[in-house]
Amino acid sequence: MIASCQFGQRADFALEWSPAPSGDRDQQHAPSWGSLRVWVQNQCLTEAFLPGEPGQPFVPEPLTWDMRPLAEWLGRNASIALQEEAFPFGLLDEVPHSAAWLTESMRFARAQTPQDEDRLWRQRSEWRDRHAPSRALLGAATPQWTLRRVGDRIELTWDTAPALAIRPDIGWMGRPQG
Repeated sequence: MIASCQFGQRADFALEWSPAPSGDRDQQHAPSWGSLRVWVQNQCLTEAFLPGEPGQPFVPEPLTWDMRPLAEWLGRNASIALQEEAFPFGLLDEVPHSAAWLTESMRFARAQTPQDEDRLWRQRSEWRDRHAPSRALLGAATPQWTLRRVGDRIELTWDTAPALAIRPDIGWMGRPQG
């Protein structure tokens, strides 16, 4: 059995992975199911809580899903996400971070001609697919988090808006960036 592992320090940046109990999934898929916690400055971005019964304490739940697509995404996109610095269309290079760019790029694309809107949506979607690990976990309730290079550092941003979640009733432990 594979033990839980942690890479990095929670106070800065860390990834924690734990295998899911084998009884939770059929034997074919059990090895790739696990729980993922992404930590930034002692905040867990991927821990969620559901609204509970009044007076009942909530227990934070880690993101538990088939992690094979995430591993495949990392193999295909990690070097691209960590090398590609610019956003697809330069008018939005002044936004403070990737989460803000994803929001603003929707507004910007909608304000264009239909042909330009289609082109910009395609570019935006391709960029998001390369930079957002959460795109690998289709069907999983997860905040939208993105990676990109900014000069000589790596930017990790996230958005916990309910509209971005598969389950809008889920709350996220990590505070969104402003």
